[in-house]
Amino acid sequence: MINMIKENYFICIYTSCEKFYADYLIQTLDIFDNIFLIKLYRDKCYKININEENIFIKDLRIINQVNINDIIIVDSSAIHFGLFYKNGIPITPYNKKNEKDCELLNLGILLNNMYKIKDIGEFIENTFKSFY
Repeated sequence: MINMIKENYFICIYTSCEKFYADYLIQTLDIFDNIFLIKLYRDKCYKININEENIFIKDLRIINQVNINDIIIVDSSAIHFGLFYKNGIPITPYNKKNEKDCELLNLGILLNNMYKIKDIGEFIENTFKSFY
């Protein structure tokens, strides 16, 4: 599935995790280090404090290799892409205890179907408007 997605998309990872922790997780997904063309970590997020809790917001404008209108961000916390909700696809967090967890498979199917859509922002907004 990831190879089909890789053929059609410029894939990067933008995480609110610290680099040392994120790299460990990334290596489990990208064993040969050839899937994620860019890796962005917590130090590239904006930190805001809400009710004494630090929230890390991802600013897609720093990804200058791709037109921002063509960027899709997938995150289990919509607040992380809140500034760019037309770019954001919400996903439920991975649950290794749930053997029926097929969220990544469903995401792969969605991304493969989205590849030829001209206005990604409009599609995401219409598809996930009840989520926001």
